[in-house]
Amino acid sequence: MPKKTNPIASFWQELRRRKVLSVLAMYAGAAFIIIELTNNVVDPLGFPDWVPTLVILLLIVGFPVTAVLAWLFDITPQGVIKTEPLDITDENKEPLVTGRRKLRPSDIVIAVLLVAVGILVYPKIFNQDTFEGERDLDGKISVAVLPFGNLSGDSLLNVWQGGFQNLLITNLSNSEELSVRNYQAVNEVLNNKKDINIASLSSSFTSDLGQKLETRTLILGNILRAGKKIRVNAQLMDAETEEIYKTYQINGDSEDDFFMLADSLSGMMKNYMEIKKISDQNTSLGIRGNSLTQSSEAFKHYIRGWDAFKFMELEEAIGWFSKAVEVDSNFVNAHVFLSFANLMYGRDSQAKQSVQVAYEKREYLPLKEKLTLDQLHAYFYETPQEEIKYLKQLIALDDMDPLYWHQVGFAHYKMLEYEEAIKNWEQVLKITEQWGTHYSNPYMYFLMGDAY
Repeated sequence: MPKKTNPIASFWQELRRRKVLSVLAMYAGAAFIIIELTNNVVDPLGFPDWVPTLVILLLIVGFPVTAVLAWLFDITPQGVIKTEPLDITDENKEPLVTGRRKLRPSDIVIAVLLVAVGILVYPKIFNQDTFEGERDLDGKISVAVLPFGNLSGDSLLNVWQGGFQNLLITNLSNSEELSVRNYQAVNEVLNNKKDINIASLSSSFTSDLGQKLETRTLILGNILRAGKKIRVNAQLMDAETEEIYKTYQINGDSEDDFFMLADSLSGMMKNYMEIKKISDQNTSLGIRGNSLTQSSEAFKHYIRGWDAFKFMELEEAIGWFSKAVEVDSNFVNAHVFLSFANLMYGRDSQAKQSVQVAYEKREYLPLKEKLTLDQLHAYFYETPQEEIKYLKQLIALDDMDPLYWHQVGFAHYKMLEYEEAIKNWEQVLKITEQWGTHYSNPYMYFLMGDAY
């Protein structure tokens, strides 16, 4: 009488004999790697948002198909052959060889897939602090925003390379958990090049940039145009490891949407980097309505003015800043830099007038812009000691801005405290030397020589 077999055990043995389990294990590992690669390349390559979903659905459908094919066929040195039923092969079955089983090619493939999956999974499971090693000593996450490359083919959008960068810096600077390198600092390190193709920056360059700015988190991006639509792609990069660990993609209808896009993008980045919301007294509506502008035309003039200002082209800067406030009289930042430019150009009365206009709107400014305006107001109407008080608060927010150190030095110079003035000006030289550039304000060198 034949021995009755357990159908479940027999089915399990048949799965093993036909190598179905090995094939499915390889399929699962390969599918996981494909999904991870798809998620990482979709945004940088500009693929539609539905591509990852389609890939996952295809892989799900392929799983049972792979199981059926593995049951029916086997890959042998003679090629793909149909697997015979167990009752046929048992008659000519070779004696079972005891001892260690020989290493099969499938074993090597499974091992390689396991290693690859392990590499991809390990950071997700064990790296609990995403920004470990990327924080300053005070616990803040240091961030530098690079100009956004214009890949739209429309030269009229070139102004937004620095414009969108400036918008992001302003929005992100409101966070209590981020230390954002300012617009001037980043562009100084980029060697003050007026035209630079951010899309072609090498990995070694971004790593060097991070070291000079003392930050490990870089924000890079580009501007694209699809028909009448505008698309902005952005990436968070670890400057030390050159790893892009987060990507974003947002769309708008026209240039006027850049402000909305910057708000949306900075909000997503803040949420991802686990930062606190802006305090109640600095609501986003108040900030956008006063420290910046709702007018794309005014903002274009402001960016062009800033580009001239950083190269000490003061007359041209005054012209652009004046146009910005003509378009939008509530554009506080334009009033502030119009005052700076007039002051450096020797037009004290015009500089005072701009400060007075901006100071009337001080209540709604974010902290950094409020302190900048307070320092400028103190320059005209208060004492050097008051200037220094505001400047030290600005340095506490960003100690890599040479302008703050220069202004502290000048305040000490006005009080005939030459040693203190020289200490602060030497700090300016130290920062710019670290960047590999020179401070562009010739007035500082004259004052420093006189102080010695």
